[in-house]
Amino acid sequence: MKCADKEFQKVLQALERMEMGRKLPRVFGGVENENFLHNRSLLAEGNCSSLANLKACFKGVPALIVGAGPSLDAVLPLLYPYRKRCLILAVDAALSPLRANGIEPHLLVSIDPQESVLRHLSKHGELCIPSVVVPTSSQKVIETVKGRKIFMIQEKHTLIQSYPLLAKLGTTKAGNSVSCFALDAGLQFGCSPLFLAGLDNGFPQQRAYAKHTALAKAGDEFMKAHRIVEVPDLFGAPLSTHQNLYDYLRTTEAIITTTSTPFFQIGPLGAHIEGALPLSSFEVGSVLESLPKQEIRLEKIQETIEKHLLSPALAKHFQTAFA
Repeated sequence: MKCADKEFQKVLQALERMEMGRKLPRVFGGVENENFLHNRSLLAEGNCSSLANLKACFKGVPALIVGAGPSLDAVLPLLYPYRKRCLILAVDAALSPLRANGIEPHLLVSIDPQESVLRHLSKHGELCIPSVVVPTSSQKVIETVKGRKIFMIQEKHTLIQSYPLLAKLGTTKAGNSVSCFALDAGLQFGCSPLFLAGLDNGFPQQRAYAKHTALAKAGDEFMKAHRIVEVPDLFGAPLSTHQNLYDYLRTTEAIITTTSTPFFQIGPLGAHIEGALPLSSFEVGSVLESLPKQEIRLEKIQETIEKHLLSPALAKHFQTAFA
């Protein structure tokens, strides 16, 4: 692979995506199993909801999918006036930038099995936000975030081989990207349109993360740790990214192609996302101003989740399966 001619970069990148997909279960298999053994009690007790239970429950509700890329710095002040007119699904790393700009997410999305993911949440104390998680999410995050959990699972996760019942939680083709999980969750919830903010999939301005994130200064570290490739930015100019982010970009685009739901990419920075209409800083206000003037309240989101907890029958099936 290292000797491949530059003319075969696309083939090389596809092969590296396959290699990465095979490697991750080997790297995180042990900690994922530990987390699953801890988290599965929520499923057996029925003390949670699922992607499948909430499918289409927010039909037609505009959603804002928030990643933690550098473009978020310029975008959040523009989004503040409309923070109550969209269902906000934020990746764990985006919580601090959102709160620094006076914006509270309605749903927190966290799939990382590693305990280190807590660095994005620890300074916020006890969190009472509903969260979208997977059975292998960090048990520390499961314990720290006190709101109801909404479980989903990767379509081809190895756990489904041992416990086919897990597929009833609702599956996704989001791979290993938390941003893609947030995007697909919003889509399966029935949200429309979907606005993407901070999903940069690259290193605009040689940065990896937005300000206020725990990894705000990690751009150089990320760029040195991975093989750098180039993708077009929103203006068609080359943008540096690494193989993981390239994979996330292609996964995002693949999810978008499965639906006719409108997608908008907010902000002047980041990789071009095929299928998402770019909105400049000047266009954001006029487009968001056209949204229904309804207030999306956290209490209503919580009520909807409470009405769609796992059924006692499914919880009992999980108890039997995990015995």
